[in-house]
Amino acid sequence: MLKTLRLHNFRTFLNAELTFTNRHLVIGRNNSGKTNLCRALWFLGATARTDLETAVLTVPGGISEIANWRLNKNQIDLSCTCELPFEGAPYVYTYDLSLKVEPSSAPSGVGQLALHVAGERLVINGPGFKNSKLLENDGRQAQMLHEDSDEEYKPETLAPADATMLSKLYELKSNRRAIAFRRYLRNWHYFALSPDAIRFGWAKPSSSRALLGPLGDTLATVLYQEKNFNDRLYRHVLKHTQLVEPSLEAINFFVSPDQAATPFVELRNRPQASWVGLSDGTLRCLALAFIIELVGSTHNADTVPAPLVMIEEPENGIYPGQLRRVFDLFEERAPQGQFVFTSHSPYFIDLFDAFRESVTLLRREEERTKVLSVPPPEEGSDRPMLSEEYSMELLG
Repeated sequence: MLKTLRLHNFRTFLNAELTFTNRHLVIGRNNSGKTNLCRALWFLGATARTDLETAVLTVPGGISEIANWRLNKNQIDLSCTCELPFEGAPYVYTYDLSLKVEPSSAPSGVGQLALHVAGERLVINGPGFKNSKLLENDGRQAQMLHEDSDEEYKPETLAPADATMLSKLYELKSNRRAIAFRRYLRNWHYFALSPDAIRFGWAKPSSSRALLGPLGDTLATVLYQEKNFNDRLYRHVLKHTQLVEPSLEAINFFVSPDQAATPFVELRNRPQASWVGLSDGTLRCLALAFIIELVGSTHNADTVPAPLVMIEEPENGIYPGQLRRVFDLFEERAPQGQFVFTSHSPYFIDLFDAFRESVTLLRREEERTKVLSVPPPEEGSDRPMLSEEYSMELLG
């Protein structure tokens, strides 16, 4: 589980530190930094999967807008501390990554910018390890610790110019804990679900084994896949969605000769209803149900750490009277997964009224985001709820 995140010179975050719980809510005015925070987490996870040029596409504006424009510095620092199990034992990992924005050295990149690693370090604490550096990279040379022997670091190796060393580690027995951490980081997800993207995204070409995209645009495709390969998950998704659309009985697919799957819906008394005719709330609930079931079904304590999932404004389009029941699905179906939410809805915010240690308030001060904790509730039965204090700006 992600415990702390430190950001410096990432968009609106300067020398910022945030702590997280298993179910965490981030609130704040528009443009306070909520999406910037989600994108920072998504970007950090992407650096463990792919090269930096591709990873930075997760940041609005890309390389030219990843750093705080007012600070006018070219180094960006990201650091996270995570608690993860490995072979049944608890370990604490701290990963520090420093990046530099520099002129591109590629022949075709004249006048363009590139992102390079300035420094990288992965430290572990746990059984048999005390502040042990599993990986250290100064941007030129990298060293890895042989985890299962008393040897010092392996001989230095040339660090990649366009990617983190963590993303390039070989799957060796001597790197098992570092690889477990990388597997966890790679499994961070971000969603800002769009009903229109869900409604029409199925018509776009996709890979043979698609993943759910951040906007939810591939939802129909992944439901088709699960119906064929994991019918149990598919049926759970339908059952959860019946909370907001009780007449939903099935989602079926017509497969064209080019293998594209066209969705159509079976409603009670309407066996050939239109996928595009489903309401915004139903489509978003379908996506949320799929995310919850996928997180709950893929977690394996021995091989796959529980993932971190960020969801922006999950309450949109869902009737407030059903919101509590939908929110309870996260605990019932994916108890090990860690979820970070953003919201403006008083109904959703009040779900955290009794858990204020799980709420972070962001406040924008000029071009900088200030991170504030939320104080405990006042005494008395007539005290204001969390959403009231928030809307009246009594927090922080």
